[in-house]
Amino acid sequence: MEAEQRRMIAAHQEQQRAQAIMTHAGPALVDMIRKYDVQGRPAVTSNVERDFTEALPGATPEEFRTALEHLKASGIVHELTSSTQGFMGERTTHLYVLEG
Repeated sequence: MEAEQRRMIAAHQEQQRAQAIMTHAGPALVDMIRKYDVQGRPAVTSNVERDFTEALPGATPEEFRTALEHLKASGIVHELTSSTQGFMGERTTHLYVLEG
């Protein structure tokens, strides 16, 4: 019984955390991606991540990735892998806003 209660509390806390990310970080991330689009520049994921961590005090790369994954799962943002390989075989990804 106690283990089930802890599991339910943990699930509720995770849901609240996800909501907080989508409430604050999600819209900020979408705005950052749109800024690149308005400038006619590709929204390279690593550049957007840098912008995200600089613009939001205390934001971490993990929070960026979490917010991005939530936006992708919600169908708001799409991450597209480039067909060319970059430094040491690393693939570049670009972000696109799908809604509105």
